[in-house]
Amino acid sequence: MRIGTCGCIVFAALPWLAGGGCPPSEPLDPGGPDGMGVEIQVYVDGADFPTALAIAPDGRLFYTEKNRGEIRVVNANGELLAVPFASVPASSASERGLLGIALHPDFATNGFVYVYYTRSASGMVTSALADVLDNRVVRFTAAGDVAAGPEEVILTLPGRPGPNHNGGQLAFGPDGKLYVTIGELAVAANAQDVNVPTGKILRINDDGSIPADNPFGADNPVFALGIRNSFGIGFDPVSGLAFVTDNGTSGHDEVNRIVAGGNYGWPVVLGLAGDARFIDPLIDFGNTSVVPTGVAFARDATLGESSRNRLFVAQFATGRIFRYELDAERDAVESVDLFAQGISDGITDLEFGPDGTLFVATSRQILRIVPAGG
Repeated sequence: MRIGTCGCIVFAALPWLAGGGCPPSEPLDPGGPDGMGVEIQVYVDGADFPTALAIAPDGRLFYTEKNRGEIRVVNANGELLAVPFASVPASSASERGLLGIALHPDFATNGFVYVYYTRSASGMVTSALADVLDNRVVRFTAAGDVAAGPEEVILTLPGRPGPNHNGGQLAFGPDGKLYVTIGELAVAANAQDVNVPTGKILRINDDGSIPADNPFGADNPVFALGIRNSFGIGFDPVSGLAFVTDNGTSGHDEVNRIVAGGNYGWPVVLGLAGDARFIDPLIDFGNTSVVPTGVAFARDATLGESSRNRLFVAQFATGRIFRYELDAERDAVESVDLFAQGISDGITDLEFGPDGTLFVATSRQILRIVPAGG
């Protein structure tokens, strides 16, 4: 059984244009999984549109600020450090900017920090619509809480025409490869062309080279196609597969289970279409635009035994986080419940920390969901 969950608020399909979501009418009311209760704490206040989170094994939180082009660090004691880890010349107009971050699986030893951003042609942080050069994935090496030197370009991608549908999320898979989401830059037909990187899920080695076992050849970074614009990617600890969000036009937002060479239909189909040429989404959110963003899997029972291995999906437009139980094959939803609601300012990302608590980025804050009384 596949479940489509409709949100309650119709919202702009371009969340980064909004500068923050509207608070829903209901009060802050976290769910109480397993009767244990959870609470939402403010971890960082006054952030400038954080778009992505990454948590080091030692508990430090790294996050990207879309408009300032700054990578910030919160130490393990919850203190936001005054000096940014690094800065990039981000072109931040519309859905462009500093968009994604991932730490290398061996970060504790090599210090590699990867970010995805839209680079300005002027080499300065700017919101000017015409000031754009490309999208790129770059790598920094940490020296403590700051980068040891300049960026190393790992992957260069188109930045035009845009300015929407840049994607920009990064995650390392259990295979040690780096997965990259990029939208079709508002040229829908490109999503079906395997020789064009836009509208795809890409897969590369940690140095930017292309894995020999990629589905469309050893010279092609494309791993899956037919993607409109994804704001979230997370790996299932059970199947090892990536699950990504994809935003529709004015409804039929999706969560997709990504397989090698999979075609997810855009722009030919949207939502649950039943077309044998394409892979239907795991979740179709129906006719309301909920703008799904962050996805993450709970790996332990910190937030309730029934949270273990569940899929958590955030909605930018409604301020809600839903929790999905998947079947044994991890290709269908068995049940869904509302985990948290009333989160204002638009949720942009989710990430579980090493201690099992859930970090939530909004356009103005970073929150932390912990067991009640924790």
